[in-house]
Amino acid sequence: MLLVDDEPNIRLTLGAILEMRGFAVTTAGTVEEALAAIQRQTYDVLLSDLNIGEPYDGFTVASATRRLHPQVATVMITGYPAFDAALESIRQQVDDYLVKPTDVDELVDRIEEKLRSPRRTSPNQRKRPVEIIQENIDALIERWLNVIEADAELTELGVSAAARTGHLPQYLTALTTQIETNEKQAGKMAMEAASQHGRQRRSMGYSVRLLVRETRLLKTVIYEMLQEHLLEIKVSQLIAEIIAFSVSITEQLEISITAFQDDIPYVRAS
Repeated sequence: MLLVDDEPNIRLTLGAILEMRGFAVTTAGTVEEALAAIQRQTYDVLLSDLNIGEPYDGFTVASATRRLHPQVATVMITGYPAFDAALESIRQQVDDYLVKPTDVDELVDRIEEKLRSPRRTSPNQRKRPVEIIQENIDALIERWLNVIEADAELTELGVSAAARTGHLPQYLTALTTQIETNEKQAGKMAMEAASQHGRQRRSMGYSVRLLVRETRLLKTVIYEMLQEHLLEIKVSQLIAEIIAFSVSITEQLEISITAFQDDIPYVRAS
């Protein structure tokens, strides 16, 4: 077993208890130590804290372990019960998780159960980041709206939730289609959606500064969602498509600002 936790006392005490229960335990206190360990040796079990120095670093270790050793049983421990929903969404990649404080008997029982029924998964089942966004557009919009409604200056505009999000599904669909297909027609659709977005925001009383802020919050929500689904993502596609998202959203923002200032549809130069 590889036990990963940034707290020395937990590595010492939990490691000793697990060894008493029959496991040969190797411990790591950082992501770097854990990644080095899985490159040196194959383990039957990865038991990792969710937060190793930084929030959600446990996902990084679990993802790397899954790529190198798909047969390893991965169990995550979290101190945040409210994060259950996010963990549930990636449970198809993490075999199990427990919430602190963890009962050792239950922990051992769950690990042994996973070892008796090893996972059969293939890296080919993973998805492109753009697919994750497409499958979760409604949830993404809901989360984005919650963030917007917590912003005092944006809520002062008095825009209803329905008006604020009305065309956002089409906007995100056009954006993701453009990234997924790289077709000229999809790019044109994205430009038209961005132009419409800018004109609508002007009619709602936005300033350019608030238009930029709203877009920045949308990018943040997108990246948070990708991070939560990290273990479902094809790692080979991750960096390229994050860059593509950033570039495309920035381009759409420029088009939105142009339409906002001119109050005319965006016309692509021939």
